[in-house]
Amino acid sequence: MILTRFIALRALDLLRPFAWLALRLYLGWFLVVGVWNNVSSSARMAEFEALLRSLNCPSPEIATPVSVYAQLAIGALLIPGLFTRLAGLLLMANFAVAVALFFNAGLDERQIYEP
Repeated sequence: MILTRFIALRALDLLRPFAWLALRLYLGWFLVVGVWNNVSSSARMAEFEALLRSLNCPSPEIATPVSVYAQLAIGALLIPGLFTRLAGLLLMANFAVAVALFFNAGLDERQIYEP
């Protein structure tokens, strides 16, 4: 019984690179698709800037394109697996700032976005 579990876990261990590949592809695709409307539409970029302004973000006119293009670049790097550790750190920093802005504003997404 223990031997069969060991064999099954070893077989799963062989699939680990494919799991990381699937995660990278999905997360990269999700980031690129999620910000593409901001990149392609100045109206959506202005809407995002207004959101950052409402959250009392310092310099929202600078923070808006930095955040959007950082997410686009990180997604583009994650898909082929380039600089994944650096991309992960930048993504973590970008979303940590977003969480801090929401936390400092005392809001959650239900108070900002209509259902």
